[in-house]
Amino acid sequence: MTHSVQLIAQYREFARFVEQLKSLSEAEWSMPVTAGKVSVREIVGHLLNWDQHLGTQVIPAAREGLGLYFPEFDAFNEIGYAYARTVQQEVLIDQFIYHRHWLCEQLQRMPTMQLLKPTTANGAYLCPRSGKPYSLLYIIEEMIDHDQYHQRYLQQALSPLSSSVYPIHSHLSI
Repeated sequence: MTHSVQLIAQYREFARFVEQLKSLSEAEWSMPVTAGKVSVREIVGHLLNWDQHLGTQVIPAAREGLGLYFPEFDAFNEIGYAYARTVQQEVLIDQFIYHRHWLCEQLQRMPTMQLLKPTTANGAYLCPRSGKPYSLLYIIEEMIDHDQYHQRYLQQALSPLSSSVYPIHSHLSI
């Protein structure tokens, strides 16, 4: 299995974790995970919003050989949070799973060379954090890190050690 195939499979796998969030009660789903922070619901909406951006903006730009564009994070994240507050739990989770699988199908259909082709992200050729050159596959690696960050955060927040407000959700893993 090639590195690109492995990364795309890993990116798809996160949908299994999100599907497990269907077991949360409405109170758990809608409560801030920590004081002053977003809810589980809003995190899923945020992730869905980024997947939609990748599917409608980033992948088409990469196919055309254009630079990749990413909006200002805070304002863009707010759009995902706001959307999440308007839909039911199961609907939002199903939308996330559908879009993640669709996105991975689009990536799998792309030639490896296209996934690895150097590009720009908001005009920059190198990631300022890692110093590595941008490519669509590199962006997917970054998104996997983003997923893992949120997964760890949610698992910690929903663990029995975080608060007596949340019942035990030790089954939330992939």
